[in-house]
Amino acid sequence: MYETRIRVRRQSDYLSLRTGIRFIAIDLMLSAFLMTSLHFYELYIPDPALRLSRSILDSTLPALKPSFLAHVHRLRSVTSSKIKL
Repeated sequence: MYETRIRVRRQSDYLSLRTGIRFIAIDLMLSAFLMTSLHFYELYIPDPALRLSRSILDSTLPALKPSFLAHVHRLRSVTSSKIKL
């Protein structure tokens, strides 16, 4: 009886840990998608009202990992050079 309680408790702790990791992963994916979509929306539809999306993007980028930050800057430079041509 006592072993069954311990086993059930360990399983519930494991499931709650897995659920927490899933929520963190989903949150990171959604925030990356949001920032990328804001950036491309601003590139292809230039409008003064979109300065807000630029400020949101610039305020969120420093909190990310440097490799992802470099990738976003590389995307910015490539797409902006293609638009200028």
